[in-house]
Amino acid sequence: MIKHCFMLAVVLIGSMIASADQFVFTSEEPIDLTAPPSAAVCHFLQEDFSPFREAFVQNGKAVLLPGELPVGWYKVDFLNAEGKLLDWTSIAVLIPLLKRPSPQTPVAIDVALSWVPPPGEASWRSVARMAALAGVSMVRDRILWRDLQPEPGPLVAYTKYDDTSVIQKDAGLDILQVFHDVPYWMLGYPQGKRHIPEDLRLVWRFCREASARYKDTVQAWQPWNEGNTRTFGGHSTDELASHQKAAFFGFKNGNPDATVCWGPYAGVVSEAQYKTISLNHAGAYCDVYSMHSYDWHFDYPRLRKWVFEAAGGKPVWVSESDRGMKSDPESELGDLTWPYEKLKASFVVQSVASSLASGVARHFHFVLPWYMEQNNTVQFGLLRKDGSPRMGYVAYAAAGRLLADAHYLGQWKDASHSTLFAFAFRSKPHGESRDVLVAWAEERNEWKDRGNESVPLHLPDGLNVESAWDFLGRPLPSVIPETATGTPVFLVFSEGALQQLALYKEPLPDRIQYEEPCPVVLQFVAPVEELQQWTANWSEEHYRTALPGKQHWELAAYNFSDHALSGSVALTELPAGWALEQSSWEVQLQPMERLVLPLKAEITADGLPEQEEPFRLVFRGDFGAGQEAHLAVAFRPPAEKTGGEQ
Repeated sequence: MIKHCFMLAVVLIGSMIASADQFVFTSEEPIDLTAPPSAAVCHFLQEDFSPFREAFVQNGKAVLLPGELPVGWYKVDFLNAEGKLLDWTSIAVLIPLLKRPSPQTPVAIDVALSWVPPPGEASWRSVARMAALAGVSMVRDRILWRDLQPEPGPLVAYTKYDDTSVIQKDAGLDILQVFHDVPYWMLGYPQGKRHIPEDLRLVWRFCREASARYKDTVQAWQPWNEGNTRTFGGHSTDELASHQKAAFFGFKNGNPDATVCWGPYAGVVSEAQYKTISLNHAGAYCDVYSMHSYDWHFDYPRLRKWVFEAAGGKPVWVSESDRGMKSDPESELGDLTWPYEKLKASFVVQSVASSLASGVARHFHFVLPWYMEQNNTVQFGLLRKDGSPRMGYVAYAAAGRLLADAHYLGQWKDASHSTLFAFAFRSKPHGESRDVLVAWAEERNEWKDRGNESVPLHLPDGLNVESAWDFLGRPLPSVIPETATGTPVFLVFSEGALQQLALYKEPLPDRIQYEEPCPVVLQFVAPVEELQQWTANWSEEHYRTALPGKQHWELAAYNFSDHALSGSVALTELPAGWALEQSSWEVQLQPMERLVLPLKAEITADGLPEQEEPFRLVFRGDFGAGQEAHLAVAFRPPAEKTGGEQ
């Protein structure tokens, strides 16, 4: 049996992340806990803060033999000889990983290794190892373009990303990598550092060089992060589609085996966004459609409708997912209140199970290290400031084990209890193929009202439970519990046993047969100052602004192949009341050429009637042998005219 070491936090409050070996243990290992100075005894408290046992400190250490502390999460209080509390931390004791999940396992996590943890090899190795010990095979990281290419020309010979990528590989992790900035030397462009370059050849070259450089360590790429938001550039959908295409060819040129993801949007993809994505044929230029989700788990099917339509049958990855939680205002370190600790731990299991049930192929929880937003009031990290595990980390490790290589079978519903959630999977807990039912009960409530529901769990007779586990991965009696509550349970059955249940599975859209990606990429060029923001369902969308009168825009055509191409580009859709001085062009493009065509338009006063749908210009390029280039540009009148939010 291969023994894997989990991590245990034993550092003073406010200190940096310690070694991974100090935070979490397996149940087969001794617990060797370094105590703060003057500590005489440490008390181990369970997740309900009931005392479990104590250990005396000798020579600065508190040591327990294997099995003396069962699987679970523990708060550890360090006391001096007079019984005064000196400090506290948290530890995890988990079941050993008997077999690593495959690279395809759907439970993944965002480690943001190059971005969030304290810099340095020890910190990076600790977080990477903690991710691997949670039972994930893929993590998400970050790079900055400006670090890799601080001036025009080749990428620099060495950056911290060379170290962090190797560290993650050494931990047995595949990497999904993303960037969302441009170098300072590009800031002559009007867009600024958070906006994609106007010349997409710069994108192509960077993506080619980056994917080639990290060919042995980075398996998947996203060409931008949340580009629909102001935080990351406030791009229109046509900008992101053209950028996606240039990046796709760059990544594939540098590493043909790289998985290229759609640059994920933040918030809920609307029908209008989906239509523009579809008209751009953007699905042909990604292997995986990725998205972000910070919604409640019970809303996933409703809010992800247009995501799956846009994916067109390709795998969908949720590369960031959580639900922000306010930290305890009395905690200087951003810790959660104790009731919220348990609620968040329950939610991470509910989230990953519901996400996979919605049709997602891979789910990344955001985020593993300590991380706060909104002026340090909202906590996302599954680790505390010192690197010790929250309950949420232990719960996610339970999901990583029990939903290893999971394939969704369907949902079992009880018509009498709408608050019951029971999702069935075929997975490989402990390396063996089994059927697993994840069940809980919860009202559709906000944090303060969650965790109070309890309903009967009346599964059909004849189902024999092989093993049962609570939300922290602790063994339960091998029976079907009488009730389901707000804390999820994992029920493990023999392979095929759950086929006798009446399982419902939401149908996904039919697979779209995309044409081969065309190396000619079309781009609409207009001043970015004319972009305007719209908000729907708290999600940001950005549109080109349409005004009556004469307009002077440009249409750029790129050739990202290694040979000359010739063909035609024509306007195929024009709103009523709009006119273009020229609507078709014959073009010849040398390799890596950028050809700029003038677009002179006029919009009449009645060309902007009030309507829900945006106005669109649609172009199609024909370059022979089935090579078609597509561009769709969505416009809206000024927001004050239509009631949208700028």
